[in-house]
Amino acid sequence: MLGRTSHTLIRTGRLGSTAQTAVTHAERSVLLVHPKADLSRPPLLIYDGSTAAARVLSVATSITPRNGRLYILLYLPDIDTAQNAIDHIETALSERQIEAVYRRLYGVQAQDLIDFINESENSLLILSGQYEQFPPAVIRRLAEDLTCPVLVVR
Repeated sequence: MLGRTSHTLIRTGRLGSTAQTAVTHAERSVLLVHPKADLSRPPLLIYDGSTAAARVLSVATSITPRNGRLYILLYLPDIDTAQNAIDHIETALSERQIEAVYRRLYGVQAQDLIDFINESENSLLILSGQYEQFPPAVIRRLAEDLTCPVLVVR
């Protein structure tokens, strides 16, 4: 777990160099937090149907309380693929009685994704550091520009 910001005179308020390195190169999961993080709201995860996304879903369900809620951003190319993913996710969540709220968002630019997540006011974004659609530079940018804590799962 790391604080997010650098405290140099040049880059105050930006993702610090240690956090940048951890987000892109750490072999283990990395949690970046703000000092005033509000973790009382449900988390949001990005799901693309990959093996990495399955790991993200597993982590998200392990930290979401029984009978809790989880927001899932489906980064999938079409409605049929999204529906298949929802069916799979619902099976995984039913055991813990977690309610899921879905939103499909695909093919957007990084800034649009950042804006959407910042406006969603979730407590925590959970994503993989190994999505094929998101190269390390995009993951680093998400970690830097989001206002919520970010858990990068490895």
